Amino acid sequence: MVRTIFARLSRWLSRIGYSKFASSLPTELTADEVTARYLHQAGHFVPSSGRVKPRAFHPARKDHKTSVFRISGLNEKEIWRFGDVYVSAVIEREILARADLSVGQVDSVGLRVESDEPPPRHANITDWAAEKDRWMSQAQEIAALATLRLPSKSV
Repeated sequence: MVRTIFARLSRWLSRIGYSKFASSLPTELTADEVTARYLHQAGHFVPSSGRVKPRAFHPARKDHKTSVFRISGLNEKEIWRFGDVYVSAVIEREILARADLSVGQVDSVGLRVESDEPPPRHANITDWAAEKDRWMSQAQEIAALATLRLPSKSV
């Protein structure tokens, strides 16, 4: 059902001028490509220290994947607008921050990033360990590598 909502939203938005967000990105990701994990829970980051908490990256219980978006080629304002359109509007929660990571950083922890559209630019972090203690360790490692981004007042 969520995919159906994303597909309808994507088609509608592309008709009203959000073609910049439409993905013309190749299916295969490169190591220098940047991804963003949009954060909508205050417990997933610490603004005062600029730290992303590991639980921000915990894989979903239903499919053992972590949803991210491919943000290369977008400017700061577009990245935040993209999150408002494709994340906040769907989950009906405000985006409080985001965690940026390159595909290479994710790879360095033994995980992979795979394209998974719709919505446009969507991808998943995959290959999480099966054992909880191991995937929690992987989440700690990528959280330590992530760069916390807070929305500016002008975005």
